[in-house]
Amino acid sequence: MGKILGKLGLNPFGRRASGRFCLEYTLCQLPPDSAELPVALRVPMSQSCQRPQKMLLCIDDSPEIVDYERSILEQSGYLVLTATSARRGLALATMCSFDAVVLDYQMPEMNGHQLAHEIRRLRPETPVVMFSGGEVPEETRQLVDAVVHKTEAHRELLPTVARLCNPSMPS
Repeated sequence: MGKILGKLGLNPFGRRASGRFCLEYTLCQLPPDSAELPVALRVPMSQSCQRPQKMLLCIDDSPEIVDYERSILEQSGYLVLTATSARRGLALATMCSFDAVVLDYQMPEMNGHQLAHEIRRLRPETPVVMFSGGEVPEETRQLVDAVVHKTEAHRELLPTVARLCNPSMPS
């Protein structure tokens, strides 16, 4: 799991998320000028008492896609942070350690190849999954650990992430 810095405790107002009390983890120390980046992740208490969870970063310029990724991955027990721009995703990848990063190939600020290259440079141990709706060049396929086409997400995304986060799992 990624390194957790800061506080861990019951939500001070006792608010409930999805009908359950939540714990708040402060995941990273963020610089003061990064107000648009998330600083805490709410985790249902029932999940927080289970085995240590794997932490994932999903980067896609489509809010609908990152919501979809978060939904299926959280249902399987992963902690998921999302970013809707390559710049924000790179900032999170720089400040936090993730068990895997799932990213889109076509993004406006920098494409998935450029982003994967930067993540590899900063965190070479972190598995990278290219999650794309279009063709992924061979050069990019060589750079990342796996490629999942968005039309195959319902069948391939979760098993691919699980395999990369648990290398001892059989293929």
